Amino acid sequence: MDYHLLVCDDDRTQAKNIATLLKMSSIILEEQDIHPTIDLIATDAESVLDYLEFNSDLNNIIAFLDIQLDENSSSKGGLDLAQKIKTINEKAQIIFITTHEELAFLTFQRRINPLDYITKTTNQRDLQRRLTETLELAIRKLKEFNYIKKIHSVIKLVQGL
Repeated sequence: MDYHLLVCDDDRTQAKNIATLLKMSSIILEEQDIHPTIDLIATDAESVLDYLEFNSDLNNIIAFLDIQLDENSSSKGGLDLAQKIKTINEKAQIIFITTHEELAFLTFQRRINPLDYITKTTNQRDLQRRLTETLELAIRKLKEFNYIKKIHSVIKLVQGL
């Protein structure tokens, strides 16, 4: 099954670093016949939303987002983007990757229900491990969602007979 990874961080270097680490995670998962691909590396919310609008039939979306998506220290652009992604695709998995630990509570206030909240670290090995673990969890959640959806469809079919 294919999984579509989206990375959005206003710092292009950070976005590329996250994407590189996710590519390494993907190689590990491909050994289990799981195929995550990085579809988009963006530095702004509009690029992500344009991509999703143009690819409206995408399923199995996993978004890795920075909470602050511009230089403005009061910006919560990543939170707004996460809410919009969830509106477009309710089963999309949201993972925040940020240096702003203090903003984690806002994800609960807004009921975004992110899968994880990863603090950026200079230790690339720790970040790699955490990204891989979270990517595996996101894939497991999407598989569960798809399985439940199939069972629900079968039940509706049987009830219709």
